[in-house]
Amino acid sequence: SLSSNCTVTPESYVITVYEMGLCTSDPLSGTDFDGTSCSATLTSAGGIEADIAGTTTDLSGGTPTRPSDGTYEYAYIKMSNSFGVKGSYELNSTTYYSDSSGGATASSATSFTSTLVDFDGGRTCTGSPTYSDTGTLTLGVFKARIATTSYTTATSCSSSTSKRIVGSFKFNTPVTIEDTTSGLQVTLKSTGTGMTVIPDSGSGTTVDSFDGGPFEPEFETF
Repeated sequence: SLSSNCTVTPESYVITVYEMGLCTSDPLSGTDFDGTSCSATLTSAGGIEADIAGTTTDLSGGTPTRPSDGTYEYAYIKMSNSFGVKGSYELNSTTYYSDSSGGATASSATSFTSTLVDFDGGRTCTGSPTYSDTGTLTLGVFKARIATTSYTTATSCSSSTSKRIVGSFKFNTPVTIEDTTSGLQVTLKSTGTGMTVIPDSGSGTTVDSFDGGPFEPEFETF
């Protein structure tokens, strides 16, 4: 049985990225996003849609920029708060598949839209909404904020209000850009984390529903 939610690898995980880059200090150390120590490596006013569940991610269509030489301990990303997620999970010899609303079904998996409005409630608002989250993943520590379109931290919880997600990530091993650096490869990894499995609230022996989950960036220079 599952005593609480767990995260697994999704079959599909579609995100929309507006900007990402590298920072010398944490851009989410204060109340709102502060990019004064950051250098954008990719921007797109209209957003770039990408499926990060596979082994490769295509972020073509934006404007790439070479960051200044230096050592960067942090990365950041600005993105939509709506994600397209699809996957399945086996529990007690029964495979549960995501349906179009994020529920669990016995048939094949269908993509659903997960619009994050509250880190406690996910797609629904709790009595005391939480707009910030932090956690430790394999490659480092992430922070995330539900924010306005100007990337100030949200103060209201509503799925009908246009929102964004802004995140920072502190690398275990900083990224160094120097004169001999000719390129920067970014991999967005959702393995083991990209989809949340929510068990039934009783015995925990069946799956009630699914939701989105965190992912982590890996920056490699060449």
